[in-house]
Amino acid sequence: MQAKNGTVLGAFTTPNSTFPSANPPTVQALSSPVSASTSTTLTPGLKWNAATGTGAAAVAKYYLQVSKVTDFSSLVVDNQNVPTTLNTTVPPTVLYTLPTALDAGFTYYWRVRALNAANQYSQWSAVWNFKTTLLAPTSLTIVGTTGLSTKPTFDWSDVPGATGYNITVLNGTTVVFSGAPVTSTYTHT
Repeated sequence: MQAKNGTVLGAFTTPNSTFPSANPPTVQALSSPVSASTSTTLTPGLKWNAATGTGAAAVAKYYLQVSKVTDFSSLVVDNQNVPTTLNTTVPPTVLYTLPTALDAGFTYYWRVRALNAANQYSQWSAVWNFKTTLLAPTSLTIVGTTGLSTKPTFDWSDVPGATGYNITVLNGTTVVFSGAPVTSTYTHT
């Protein structure tokens, strides 16, 4: 530091203290599920490249957020303590499997950042998204028939998030009929 008076500069002071500069972890590169893909499970594994750093810059943990909205104003997952356990891949990656099932048929957005031993966060990763698949209908029954019928009524369980269904009846490999009902009941006409 030095003093000045107009254009006249004084001498520099003798340094008497030091301070550390910020050395945050690198920004993570997300790897799976690939952005805009569909997950076939409701508890997908989220995978990203490990952050680098040694000593005080070594990564202590990761901070993961998952949301149904792009601005992360409402969080489904807000885990500030994801362990740094690495997969033995090149480059090293972190795999985190969601502990609870997500809702079927929704788009989820996710991002991650690292925290080092010096308590410095990296910037957030890019935001990726994936969609969870709808569950398959269950409990399929034929309603109200006590023998052969050319107009059977099919009924099955409602699938959360479904806005319609496709039904196809086969005889061997030949399509007998198909339909696209909006509800979970269909009567062939």
